[in-house]
Amino acid sequence: MTTRFDEIWVPQIGEPATAALRRNAYLTLITIPSLLVLAFACSFAFASHNPPAIVAGVLCAAVGVGAFWIWIRSRRQVAAEISEWFGVRVSWHEMPRMRAKQFDAWCEQRDFTPVHGHG
Repeated sequence: MTTRFDEIWVPQIGEPATAALRRNAYLTLITIPSLLVLAFACSFAFASHNPPAIVAGVLCAAVGVGAFWIWIRSRRQVAAEISEWFGVRVSWHEMPRMRAKQFDAWCEQRDFTPVHGHG
């Protein structure tokens, strides 16, 4: 079953990068709100000056750092797959927002042409 997402991204970045991008999109939808909730919980925990609450705050902070690390790792995987597709190293922090028009402009600026595709 081909989805609209696949129709847009498979020709642009290939199947492996599209799969990595899909995973990253789901992680982004989960991670960002979770980090906001954890930050809110940490602020109350640390402001309480209650030792058990402070321990809970530290645990919330650790979970937040772990979630952020997992998200960054996912972005790195997308960058690695895009690097493979274009045959040029692309770092995770230099990738554009993955919107078709923005991505096209980003590729054009860098004169990227796919090594493994028909882009």
